[in-house]
Amino acid sequence: MSETQFFNAIGIETQSFDVIFITNQPAIPMQVGGMLQDEGYRWEKITVKTFIDHIDQLGIIGTAVLDTTEIDNSQKEALYECIKKIERSSIATILLNNHIDFPFAEFSLAAGLRSASMDELLARLETNIKSQKDLLQKCQEPTLTEKKLAAETTEQLKLAGQVQRDFLPTQLPDCGNIRWQSVYQPADWVSGDIYDITRLDEQHIGFYVADAVGHSMPAALLTMFLKQAIAMRQTRGNDYQIFVPLEVVRKLNARMVAESLRGGLFITCCYCLLNIRTLQMTYCRAGHPYPILIRKGQPPKQLQSQGGLIGVFPETHFEQETVQLQHGDKLLIYSDGAENVVGGFDEKNEFIFSEEFRSITHLPLDSMMQSFGLLAKNSYVSPQEVDDVTAVALEII
Repeated sequence: MSETQFFNAIGIETQSFDVIFITNQPAIPMQVGGMLQDEGYRWEKITVKTFIDHIDQLGIIGTAVLDTTEIDNSQKEALYECIKKIERSSIATILLNNHIDFPFAEFSLAAGLRSASMDELLARLETNIKSQKDLLQKCQEPTLTEKKLAAETTEQLKLAGQVQRDFLPTQLPDCGNIRWQSVYQPADWVSGDIYDITRLDEQHIGFYVADAVGHSMPAALLTMFLKQAIAMRQTRGNDYQIFVPLEVVRKLNARMVAESLRGGLFITCCYCLLNIRTLQMTYCRAGHPYPILIRKGQPPKQLQSQGGLIGVFPETHFEQETVQLQHGDKLLIYSDGAENVVGGFDEKNEFIFSEEFRSITHLPLDSMMQSFGLLAKNSYVSPQEVDDVTAVALEII
């Protein structure tokens, strides 16, 4: 319960305080209240019963002032325990009198002011408040060891992020009339996304975008596994075999399931195989956003196919589809971190491309992808929804 909730519960309007007076008297001396107000301190008065009944809900206070006048003998033991509780939080108690034989020896922070002047009382209050605030500040400030550890962790994450980038293609395989562009924007130092574009032989290029759940360190480590586990082709002696997308995705799912990874990790992926001579593209998607075909004179189109998540069930169903590309086409595959840029579902549960996305689809590929990255970077999402953004696009000129 917050301090505000605590005060509301016991009928006190003040929302926070530096001094709490625990007394059964109808009021504290006006001079004390006036001095505290003049010094800018927030204070409140509660009865002994209220203090005892709500001690477990009581928020942090600077110091407590206890007046034992008119305290019921039945409250003594409970009051002792309450003072012990707040002292364990390093909150000191000032005893204005001692009508109940308060056991000073049992309390290291308690002090008595039986005949103190108002100035002495205010000085004691100031000292206790300052000590409590200094203690809280020290508890909240990271130690040198914690600062060093945080700095080392940040540096290690930066290095891990660089290692991830080293696994990405250093040069895209532009060839003939086919051009490539990519966007890679991790949400943090490391990313749960990975992509690749690989020339498999004179006639085929394999490419994919994969997204490990989340963008934390486990997801980043999983991308390293993905880089090695996605098998696009197999060489046997002087011969080789290029795997079709359905086989690539099935093999990846089998490897993921066999690893029995902890933490409920799974992957989404869209793998495509392009024949650069015939411009025929075969693709298979697994729980991933649909590829988008952008054809001149036509609205953008989702290339739909069915496919579950990778790494969850051994018998997950995947489908392979084929599309015939033509000159002037663009094709885009992307991770779900960019879905808010591409579009969303309307009230009829139909996917609608956003105006911002539609406005950049006519641009040349390099300009389109540069604009795509800026839209993703500048679009607003809540801190809980921030995600990695990765996209791969090709254009047939």
